[in-house]
Amino acid sequence: MLNLPTEIWLRIFENLVCWNPYEAKNNGALLRICRNAFSGGLPVIYFFPKLNAKNYAKFFNTISETDFGKLVHHINLTNISYTSKASITSRLLRRCAENLESFSGPQTGLGFTALRALSNCTRLKKIDLSVLSERIDLQYLFAGIRNLQYLEYIDFPALSKFSPGHNECWPPSLVHIGFAGAITDGFVAQSSFPPSLKSVCITNCPQLTDTGLFTLLSKVGEIVTSVTIQYPMAELSRNALDCVFQLCPYASVVSVPANYITSNLFESLSESETSHKVEHLEISYSGGLLTTISLVKADDIVSALADGKLPQLRRLQYSIRLGWKEESEDVQDLVDLIDDQGGEVFVSVK
Repeated sequence: MLNLPTEIWLRIFENLVCWNPYEAKNNGALLRICRNAFSGGLPVIYFFPKLNAKNYAKFFNTISETDFGKLVHHINLTNISYTSKASITSRLLRRCAENLESFSGPQTGLGFTALRALSNCTRLKKIDLSVLSERIDLQYLFAGIRNLQYLEYIDFPALSKFSPGHNECWPPSLVHIGFAGAITDGFVAQSSFPPSLKSVCITNCPQLTDTGLFTLLSKVGEIVTSVTIQYPMAELSRNALDCVFQLCPYASVVSVPANYITSNLFESLSESETSHKVEHLEISYSGGLLTTISLVKADDIVSALADGKLPQLRRLQYSIRLGWKEESEDVQDLVDLIDDQGGEVFVSVK
């Protein structure tokens, strides 16, 4: 085979991943073609390695025994279940700290040493701990991220605790926060969120009540452009989210479960020139069709549209579980009104 220069091999490997450079790849076998292919392809292969339970141990050993860690920009351990230990995760983060931009945590094996090791990854922009199935103390997480100046995105784990008397300090550049786990009314009341925040997702917060949710949305509602609340939220009342449009007037994307809204969500909208800016509205529902509660109806949205309360709505997505019949007059009116605004209506299974 023609022994191409290292620069050419680098370009070849870059073309292999150029269609989606931020997706994990596993093209390591191509490094065996020749020495120049190895030298040219190494930075591309290790940029975002595709890790699983079978190759994780070998990857960790290679990172531990070489300086390849500086080539790693993204680590995704979501497919690593019971093969990950906290000490290994901690060492891996330290070895890859120099250029690491994103870290998606494993299902298990993320102790306080690994959380503290995040502080060494000064270039981190994204942390996703949403699949973690072990309970962690959030004080160690905040200790690890408080000085990460470039961190923009963080998703909290569903299982966590918060030591009493510990005050959190949010990184200054956060754009998205995924709230979950040990988020309480007191936690929210004491928090001062960065003005850079644009997106919030709230789910699996079993201790957050209507008061805490109202406080949270009151603090961030004026600055966020995307608000997502997902079932389950055990302590929320039936109409807890009827205030979301008022508290988040500039949110162009709003996603709420029908479990926590009533027709008042739309009736309370203003008809003034400062009508709500929502462009994409999603209404999910976790429950059966044979329910005793009064669910929001298509006619509630039809009335809001007809009154000019949602002039910028372009995309409506609703759960099939709401029981809205596509052939019904209300749904047909809904489709027509959104079509008149240049939008579309979609039905989802969630």
